[in-house]
Amino acid sequence: MRRSRVKINGRTALITGGASGIGLATAKLFAETGMNVVIWDKNMDNLQKTKDEVLKHMKKGFLFMQQHVDVSSKQQIETAHSELSKTLSDCGISPVSIIVNNAGSGASECV
Repeated sequence: MRRSRVKINGRTALITGGASGIGLATAKLFAETGMNVVIWDKNMDNLQKTKDEVLKHMKKGFLFMQQHVDVSSKQQIETAHSELSKTLSDCGISPVSIIVNNAGSGASECV
């Protein structure tokens, strides 16, 4: 298998729908590679279970953050983004540079 030449170590990734399935697997992989990982998911129960699972794979010194967000709600997206940006800035962590849009949700209006 050919390895990517793109350096992702130290970057920050946001994964929507990250508390289960493909999103969770992606979060674990990113954690193992030395990335800051942020998960947005609307399922609070899955978010609770996900934390310990991802932290097992997290390299020391990197951020793991999860937020309860329904990405079909423009208001929730704006609020979560504002909170996330402030947290990253306060911690001296690079802004989100990778987004994995994995949420299985439909919006009734433009988001």
